[in-house]
Amino acid sequence: MKRKILIISLIITIFSINTVFAEFQFHINPKLGVDMGIANYNDYNTLNFNYKANLNMQIGYGFGVDSDILDNVGLLFDFGLDNNTFTTSTKYDANQQAAVKLLSSSSYLSVYTGLALNFECDNNAFFAIASGAKFGVGGDKLNLKTPIISPYVRLTFGETLVEKEFYSMSVMLDLEYQYNIFDNADYYKLFIIDNVKNYHDLSITLGLGIKFGD
Repeated sequence: MKRKILIISLIITIFSINTVFAEFQFHINPKLGVDMGIANYNDYNTLNFNYKANLNMQIGYGFGVDSDILDNVGLLFDFGLDNNTFTTSTKYDANQQAAVKLLSSSSYLSVYTGLALNFECDNNAFFAIASGAKFGVGGDKLNLKTPIISPYVRLTFGETLVEKEFYSMSVMLDLEYQYNIFDNADYYKLFIIDNVKNYHDLSITLGLGIKFGD
């Protein structure tokens, strides 16, 4: 019985989306915020705060929805440039067998690609979820052996402030998590010690968005 209800619900959802009149969309979303880098060592963790800049773009189609809550669902290709900052070790304590100071910050530029689902509500609010991977293209001091690869998941909450016939403008808040994959040889360059297990990033950014299309 539960399976029949689920199937019927999916069918209703699919047919409530007007795929015949899908509208092209292109988004440009510059963002600035704070990044929290979390380095996991064998015996302890460190938390470091840095700035973050992101130029996000999305392109795809929006589908009108026959719903009292949702007005449009967008299926979009998510891509852009991400300027992240890694805080790396500058002092090694032989007695503690650990890097005890994390003071040197290095900027690192990545390009990224993924998919996004945008949900626009009737009250001008919207929310979105995006996921993909970032690929490092260079840093000012890092000189890594292998570019960093970073899978990411991003949640966006926003509100449309200006809506015209062919474009709209909005403000948004992003919450993003990324897991950074390093070559083993690069851990010592970054942290002056090889017992770092992994490096996570949590970030909060604010952005302005321009959407072209319906």
